[in-house]
Amino acid sequence: MRMKWTVGTAAFVLWVSMLAGQSGADESPKSAKTADTKAVDAKAADIAKAIAEAGKPGPEHAKLKPLAGQWTYTGKCWMMPGQPPVEIKGTVERKWILGGLFLDERISGTGFGGDTPFESFGLLGYDKNAKKYTWTFACNMGSGSSNGLGTVDASGKLVYQSTCYCPVERREITARDEIRFEGKDKVVMESYKIDGGKDVKVMEIVSVRQK
Repeated sequence: MRMKWTVGTAAFVLWVSMLAGQSGADESPKSAKTADTKAVDAKAADIAKAIAEAGKPGPEHAKLKPLAGQWTYTGKCWMMPGQPPVEIKGTVERKWILGGLFLDERISGTGFGGDTPFESFGLLGYDKNAKKYTWTFACNMGSGSSNGLGTVDASGKLVYQSTCYCPVERREITARDEIRFEGKDKVVMESYKIDGGKDVKVMEIVSVRQK
């Protein structure tokens, strides 16, 4: 049964509050302060521990280590069905930042026009909460960026799924990037777009570590 709020009820609540206040007043200020300080210190310790754990690289980050370093790449891009691919080349540099949580990726080379300068920025990492590898990518060939989420299969190959805007087709497309390691000094990336439920290969890049 719902209690009706009356003057008597209000008086009762006030009386209980006064008793609680009197009980608290019986405790010495020093004791109360000590208890409060301990509670705050314990909470602060829990927060510090959680933050430290969140910012600690895990074994999943170690799977990205083979990508670090300086590389020279050559590649092919299939722009139109039935047409020969456009050849590209350039360099890649990846280095660890933020205490080993992310790989900073910088690419410089030729664009799809063959002699058009190409620049890009990438950020690779592993989201411990989502349990997914992450890849944020932006380049000078568009004003947007793409965000991929990936996994590592039993062979150690990285597979990212993403969506991005295609300026040629003028629509959002779903893409898949597969990165496989052929020894410690060679990396092959194959990119596909998903068109009508079918995988269409649009790019292949072979990177060789600089020595």
